[in-house]
Amino acid sequence: MRTSQTAIILSFLEKRVGKKTSIKEIERELVTRASGTRSRKDSYGRNRTPIRSRERQRNRSISPHEIDEIVQELCAMDMIQKQGNDLFPQAPFLLEATISLNAKGNAYAIVLGPKGRGSLDIFISSKSLNGVLPKDKIKVRLKDRFRNRFEGEVVSIVNRFRKEYRMKLLEFAGPQVFGTILDTRPAVLTAFLNRKELPSKTKIISDKQEAPTIAIVALTGDRVYIDRKWMYRAELIRMESFDTKEDPDWTRILMKYGLEEDYPSLVIQEITKDSSLLYKKNPCKEHVSDWEKRQDLRKLYTITIDGTYSKDFDDALSLIQSTKDRAKLYVHIADVSHYVPMDSELDREAKKRSLSHYLSNYTIPMLPSTLSEELCSLKAGENRLAVTVEMDINLANGRILKSWFYRSIIKVNRRFTYEEAERILDQSLEKNKENTTKGNQYSPFSVPLQEPTDSGFIPSFFGYLWEIAKKQKQRRILSGRMDISLSEPDIHFDKKSRIKFISYKDRLKSSMLIEECMLSANISTAFFLFQKKVPVLYRVHEPMEYSRLDDLNSFCSTCKIPVSLPDSSSLSVQKALATVQEHSSGNRMKDLFQIILLRSLSQAFYTPKQVGHWGLGFTHYCHFTSPIRRYPDLINHRLLTSVVEGKKIPYTLKDLKRLGILTSESEKKAIESERDMQKLKLVRYIIEKRMNSFRGILYSIRPERLVFQISELPIEVEVPADSLTRSSDESLNLENPFSVFIPKMGREIFVGDERLLYLEDANLEKISVSCRLNFDEKF
Repeated sequence: MRTSQTAIILSFLEKRVGKKTSIKEIERELVTRASGTRSRKDSYGRNRTPIRSRERQRNRSISPHEIDEIVQELCAMDMIQKQGNDLFPQAPFLLEATISLNAKGNAYAIVLGPKGRGSLDIFISSKSLNGVLPKDKIKVRLKDRFRNRFEGEVVSIVNRFRKEYRMKLLEFAGPQVFGTILDTRPAVLTAFLNRKELPSKTKIISDKQEAPTIAIVALTGDRVYIDRKWMYRAELIRMESFDTKEDPDWTRILMKYGLEEDYPSLVIQEITKDSSLLYKKNPCKEHVSDWEKRQDLRKLYTITIDGTYSKDFDDALSLIQSTKDRAKLYVHIADVSHYVPMDSELDREAKKRSLSHYLSNYTIPMLPSTLSEELCSLKAGENRLAVTVEMDINLANGRILKSWFYRSIIKVNRRFTYEEAERILDQSLEKNKENTTKGNQYSPFSVPLQEPTDSGFIPSFFGYLWEIAKKQKQRRILSGRMDISLSEPDIHFDKKSRIKFISYKDRLKSSMLIEECMLSANISTAFFLFQKKVPVLYRVHEPMEYSRLDDLNSFCSTCKIPVSLPDSSSLSVQKALATVQEHSSGNRMKDLFQIILLRSLSQAFYTPKQVGHWGLGFTHYCHFTSPIRRYPDLINHRLLTSVVEGKKIPYTLKDLKRLGILTSESEKKAIESERDMQKLKLVRYIIEKRMNSFRGILYSIRPERLVFQISELPIEVEVPADSLTRSSDESLNLENPFSVFIPKMGREIFVGDERLLYLEDANLEKISVSCRLNFDEKF
């Protein structure tokens, strides 16, 4: 087969790695190769082999525009650096990607982009997989391009996504046992085991009412063609058993997402050998080399506000009134960078994890508990090392006038839970109301910030903080910030990690207070580093795509809400939110609009490219306030302290771009694993409670199913199209995304409608719930 021109370009560029070239040189290479290639013809001058349409497409000449397009795509993937008209192919001229296998067996390498998701997918033929398994991280060489899609081959496996798999045993066949690999959707993997590896009394369960036999196996990626099907060779690790103290849902999610609960021995050894890390209670001058260089703020009244069951306290607050119209707000953040040296074993493991995972009632911390719950955690009554952001605040409007940054020593006076702080705030607001009723000109700023009481509490402290936070929030909303407020489920578990009950809670004022203070620290840090022309790992959020506007406007039209968004600006969205709230009967339609809006937004991600945060309305924004549980915050701590202390900047722009991709991808995995864990627990709850009917609100319409949000539980359920149409293979006919005609009902159903649903199947393996509609119920 004749080599395509795209393949020639890719081969030429790979040979020019580290050298300068240009588009003109690429064009000359194509001309040279074309003139040196002759087709073999028969005696009548015809090609000996007929050229198929795919080959004809490959062999056609490509235009200068297409050459430029290929070069631009390679530049976007950092395979080429462009300086003017000069091109510099980068070593090793390979791409890092994750492998994706779909249900049909096709393989694609998903190139990791700055947004933490696949910015490009490359087709990989089954012959070029070289032992790769779903979601493995790989190195890919580009080989060709067909119909605007690159094609490539796997060069090497960077690391396996998973170490263990669950294999459902289906059939004994001589010395082998066949089965399917679970939790790999959308990929469908079949595998075989050596029967001798299994315990002697192993049985195949054919009765659907009984739990199947599950083996925990390792896959090497080797495949064998058996019975006209490719099967993976599996090696037994152990049999799955529920007769253990471990929560099966927990171990399953760990396995599915390749999460590690324990830390490598090298990390533990490194912590054990460092005497300063063993001093858990009160670090002092003898244990901290830069003690004298830090600002000692231990006499400054300082508090923390966190959840009732929180163990890692990243942030603490102090506040003093400096003049009649100004106050100094101190946001103290745990100085994790002091305890986690760059490129140490501890740092490498933190980077690999990238963030702490919160899986229902379990936590997989980014840092070992010695640090996350002890030495770095800002616990009350103990000396703690911090990085402090000191801000001069205008009390009239909450504006930040000036900021200072430095390393410090603090001692938290008292820890408050959100509920405790809320009660104090309510008391303060009630006092304000009483004084206003009596005709007094009352302001929380007229009450002095006096010394703390014996219980470690200053009565006016929360009033000051709330007024500042409230004014800051008002300013930020006027500047374009979206204010979305949805009730959050609060799931309570028993000692066996089973759901006891579920309640819903609105956002507390104390939570919003902390949020505004943290936002102030984050934007101050980002702007300071920007002014110093230091690279920053920004937290960015791109504007909503214009294509999403049609969906939002269609929703409002279908639901007869007088809103039409003219553009995707945050101010237009704010106006729409206010109108929806005004014209909604109750909170259901308002909540539904907010959920559809959230689904229309792009995912925020980490990158050194400063493009702003559209949803928050900030031009400069980074994550800085949670270094115990987020690696990007630790990166920005190192950048900030290097500037403040006049040291060498520890990261290059290229380093930050790579770290942005890594941490964004890790965040995506964390979101998926947390969502899966919660849904798995809820499916099990439905089964255990023998729930068979629900009230559901229609949230999404698709050709193959309707998706309802259950009113009683924070879980989505599906109603398959084959239970709604006249034929089992018929799909729903969608004229718009927010209403659909149901053939078996003879009428339309609309997004936002509440319906009675009957349970059909609660499937733990698929982590899904399917239902059927009650057709007799009237709208």
